[in-house]
Amino acid sequence: MFEAFYGLREDPFRLSADHRFCFAHRNYARARAYVDYALHRAEGFVMVTGSPGTGKTTLINELLNSLPKDTTRAATLLSTRLEAEDLLRMTAYALGLESRMQPKAMLLQQLMESMHEYHRRGVRTLLIIDEAQDLGASALEELRLLTNLHQAGHPLLQIVLVGQEPLRELVRQPEMEQLHQRLIAAWHLQPLDPEETIGYVRHRLETAGWQGDPVFEPGVMEAVYAFSQGVPRRINLVCSRLLLHGCISELHRLTEADALDLVHELGEEELAPSAERASASEQSKVDWAAIDQGLDWTPREALVLTEEPEPELEPEPEPEPAVRASRDAIEIPEAAEMPQSAETASAGAEQANSSTLGQRQEQEQAEEQPLPAPSAEQVRIGSRLEPTLNPLPGLAVEDAGGGNGARVERAASRLAQAQAAELPRARSSPRIIRRRSAGILGFILFVLLSLVPAGILLLPMVAGLSASMPAAVPWSPPLPLS
Repeated sequence: MFEAFYGLREDPFRLSADHRFCFAHRNYARARAYVDYALHRAEGFVMVTGSPGTGKTTLINELLNSLPKDTTRAATLLSTRLEAEDLLRMTAYALGLESRMQPKAMLLQQLMESMHEYHRRGVRTLLIIDEAQDLGASALEELRLLTNLHQAGHPLLQIVLVGQEPLRELVRQPEMEQLHQRLIAAWHLQPLDPEETIGYVRHRLETAGWQGDPVFEPGVMEAVYAFSQGVPRRINLVCSRLLLHGCISELHRLTEADALDLVHELGEEELAPSAERASASEQSKVDWAAIDQGLDWTPREALVLTEEPEPELEPEPEPEPAVRASRDAIEIPEAAEMPQSAETASAGAEQANSSTLGQRQEQEQAEEQPLPAPSAEQVRIGSRLEPTLNPLPGLAVEDAGGGNGARVERAASRLAQAQAAELPRARSSPRIIRRRSAGILGFILFVLLSLVPAGILLLPMVAGLSASMPAAVPWSPPLPLS
């Protein structure tokens, strides 16, 4: 009725259990963790208890929805004070077996064969019994005997008991000691505290599509908690009636006065709880002014942007003057031809001066550092360069008075190292190879050009000698002897 007025997809506060609206508060999350642990063990009993309306059926529905259908065969029973044999027949029927008009022995045999077949196919069998506080001692003992079925050391059946507080007392009885020892995990669901109550109402509203209409002003949640004492089913009752009240009165803002009037109406209808779960002193300890700021809708996108702002990108550092100049000269050659202003020129001059000063300081620091011992090749090259470094043979290189001898010695060592490093590279340089090839070709050409005039001069002489020589006598074969 009020869903269309407030733009909701469905009723967020239905009294029937719906795992889609499950609110995982602290106590509920612990219960679910214990159940998951017990199911991982795949043996024994699991027990979940709680007062009416605390979410036991919701927990079971969520559990069934999360179990893998291909590897789990789950059967759910709603206990209505069944005896042992009736509970056995209902278990067989829930597992898909025909249990009518069969003796107990045949029924047990069918159950065993069915569970063995499930185990052979890799499927586990799980039996969930809701409202188990109504079971008798004989029925619980029959369930315990079913958990004794094993195959190759693996149990064939696991049972989950869900019920109210009397189930805990039933299991603790002396005759139930064997079943009590087979409990893998047990948890008791508690009502919500004030902060969890506010979170519960907001969660169910947002799940149903609430976008801020209506607005719950401060003080409304305090009245809701005072009526419900944190029991989820009672919270659903009062919140559903509060939305109905707002729809009838055409209210888009629900105030504390509206909530108090509604709670008074529920009391007149005898829908209020029969006993208070919290005393007035405990209720006064809650600082509602700090935790109840009202319920107003904020888009999730805005929350994400507010909580996690995007990091600002740091600006890239500018390159050094020399690198920037070389980059401009390579990538944008036109920029070098553009005229520069006086300010740009002065800035460039200052950067150049600072760069030159830095290079001088680095050079002086390098000169003060000790030099490594020269290699044999460096010593050989240095000996060739000694006359150049010391042109006066009678003058020693070291100068004890001025201290310049050490600097001269360092310079000579650096020059020798540089010459030794440049010598192999110079020998294989393309320029040196081209020069050597040009010299060789020039020498060959010079020799050829020198031989041509000599040949011209010798040609008449050879011609004269050939003219002065006698004519050749023709050859005739010798005469035969007579």
